[in-house]
Amino acid sequence: MRKTQDYLLFLFIIVLAGFSLVAVWPSDPGRYLPGDFWPHGKGIKLGSWERETMRLGLDLRGGAHLVLQAEPPAGYEGNIDDAMDTAREVIERRVNAFGVSEAEVTRAGNNRIDVQVPGMSLQDAQNLIGRTAQLEFRVVNDDGALVPATFSKDGKTACPLQPAGAPIPEGCAVMSGQYLKNNTYPSRVATTFAVNFETTGTGAKLMEQITSRALSFAETDPRRYLLIYLDEEEISRATVQGVISNQGQITGQESFDAAKELSKQLNAGALPVPMTTIQSSEVSATLGEDSVVDSVHAGEIGLLAVAIFMLLYYRLPGGLAAIALGVYTAVTLMVFKLWPVTLTLSGIAAFVLSVGMAVDANILIFERMKEELRRGRTLNSAIDVGFRRAWSSIRDSNISTFITCLILYWFGDQFGATVVKGFALTLAIGVAVSMFSAITMTRTFLKMVVGTRFARNHWLFNAEESHRAEPDEAGAVSAKSHKFLDFAGLRWWYLSVSLVLFIVAAVVLAFPPHLRAGIEFTSGSSFTVEFAQPVDQGALRSALADLGHPEARVQGAGANSYLIRTEELEGPPPSTETVEGPQEAPQGEIQTILAGLQERFGATIPEDRPREFSTVSSTVSTEIARNATYAVLAASLAIFIYISIAFRHAPKPFRFGAAAIVATLHDAFMILGLFSLLGKTRGTEVDVAFITALLTVIGFSVHDTIVVFDRIREKVLHDPYIPFEEAVNASLTETLARSINTSFVVVLTVLSLLLIGGVTIRNFLIVLLVGIISGTYSSIGIASQLLVAWENNDIGKFFGRLRGRAPEEELAPPAGEPEPA
Repeated sequence: MRKTQDYLLFLFIIVLAGFSLVAVWPSDPGRYLPGDFWPHGKGIKLGSWERETMRLGLDLRGGAHLVLQAEPPAGYEGNIDDAMDTAREVIERRVNAFGVSEAEVTRAGNNRIDVQVPGMSLQDAQNLIGRTAQLEFRVVNDDGALVPATFSKDGKTACPLQPAGAPIPEGCAVMSGQYLKNNTYPSRVATTFAVNFETTGTGAKLMEQITSRALSFAETDPRRYLLIYLDEEEISRATVQGVISNQGQITGQESFDAAKELSKQLNAGALPVPMTTIQSSEVSATLGEDSVVDSVHAGEIGLLAVAIFMLLYYRLPGGLAAIALGVYTAVTLMVFKLWPVTLTLSGIAAFVLSVGMAVDANILIFERMKEELRRGRTLNSAIDVGFRRAWSSIRDSNISTFITCLILYWFGDQFGATVVKGFALTLAIGVAVSMFSAITMTRTFLKMVVGTRFARNHWLFNAEESHRAEPDEAGAVSAKSHKFLDFAGLRWWYLSVSLVLFIVAAVVLAFPPHLRAGIEFTSGSSFTVEFAQPVDQGALRSALADLGHPEARVQGAGANSYLIRTEELEGPPPSTETVEGPQEAPQGEIQTILAGLQERFGATIPEDRPREFSTVSSTVSTEIARNATYAVLAASLAIFIYISIAFRHAPKPFRFGAAAIVATLHDAFMILGLFSLLGKTRGTEVDVAFITALLTVIGFSVHDTIVVFDRIREKVLHDPYIPFEEAVNASLTETLARSINTSFVVVLTVLSLLLIGGVTIRNFLIVLLVGIISGTYSSIGIASQLLVAWENNDIGKFFGRLRGRAPEEELAPPAGEPEPA
């Protein structure tokens, strides 16, 4: 019987789906959908608030990324936390003043600031953001030395004109940009240009003393000069002609644009502490555009494949789940857009992965429903009981994923890895919405079928009654009433296979290079170049060696494209602006390399600049390696604690946590062994994306294991006298279809990205693919079998045989025979 609540929920879902679809519909749908007849989306606008498009990360739209680290001078007494907040605000004002849309400036850890500037070259971003705009006024002292203009704040204290770095007496101050108001503006003065400024109260007193002193000397005396320096660079030299107090001009600007830029920097303010760029990267807009289209197409194909599979296997419920999956996709993307969440390539992968987890919740529910229908329940009752019994598995497995996301977010936040943070946030939102999708949307759709003629056709639910067993009072069927596969009887085969694979992986890892580390772990620079014709990698390495980089590593990155890694390159980064005609090679190692490659392999390189460029300093690479280790250990410990708590009502709950961690570490070690082999044979490197994928695999492996453990817990709590092996066999048999179907669905989605949209995150997707397959195996062949071996004391028996002592069970007489006297 359908209730009023079901109708209201159904209406709410329809309205939510319609609103979400309107909100996320693209402004240019022809880029992502076949045909050119689709209407154009206009986003959402409520008053002055507007959200027209998705916020895309730099890897999807191009731009520059910088991580700045504070370098306080010796003896710095200020509050570093306050200084970092001020520095973030100053950088944000500078970026906004230059009209950059959707730039992101955020704190990263205690002493770092992460800056993402879309649509801007790395060199331009460093010029804009990296300059501290430390404006300082200088004068010539009586010894003829150029020194900071140090004068009294109150006009009474005697302040010596000392060289820079000397201690400043109390009551004295150096005239600097901090004593200027942020209302400067450019102007034309005769044939040159100037910046007009006003001083604060203290600044007016300082300027009055400076100019009054200068006027006491002859016009030709160097002490008559007032010089202005910006970041140790002289930008103005003027002869004082009169007393200045509350306003003045900085003359000598070459052009109006130069005066305007200086004015903007001064208005933005000076950073409270010096900042050093410790990590930088750049992605061309062309590569970003291609990545967006390819990733969307891959996602569409993956979703379509999942929908077809669900319809074929689960029939009517599968069709309803496919509709719910479409609503889930629209709602999740709507949340991403309105939040807004910055979408990156790895974020898209997280979304696709969350689709698999959304389907997993439906699969858990459908498998439970099928069991109840085969036991003779009505559809309405089967829906309620199926959802109730699937809830604990859905809850515990998704909480383990949330734990992984939390640790991933912390890991990325420590060094400004917005790709990692974006992945964690995207996956967490996707999993949260997936729970709503399965528990509310799919349930409501199924409830709407109750009372129709479809409800009486079990074929539509893939629940034909091949065997019918009467449930007991608690609604459960004894394991003894079914024929189950003997997984536990084969446990030593499973464990032996895993041991062999573990030994192989250990041997591969033992030979150097154990893992070929990327620049995030070793420091250095990397860039991608594209040639008009294929270039032999050996010849490319030889050319790089001739250019002074014998350490350079070359790896294929698509058609005629190559990823090159070198030691940290010095000099200015490349400009992303395309320049016509022959150009003189600018200063900087990267430009020298590009010019040399162009000369060596012909001048027909279509893109005489890198498509991607990034640099990581040794400081941040050391911290990334350390934090990556902490993240893996923290994830394992947190999951162990949670499982032990979640299974506290089961006998010996810590065994469940320990077995899950062993299975998870098994999966992680298999991946490490594989990438060690790929590093030795194909030059494949591990990077931050690899660690992100590895942590995700840990979460997925535990997600899979918890579903099996939940069924074991149910069996054992329902019948405390059931043999543990029998409970495990029954649980594995009943969840086998769910394990295979869920893994198959996730593999479908990951494969679609790998084959169509995953060139730049290929290694990331390979880790996910291998981890998903290994995680499915380990939940059946490792985690569950370890529980059986532990319960039966198999290890003790094994060592007992080695010592020549038979286990107690073998010494006992057969059942029914009397014990010997």
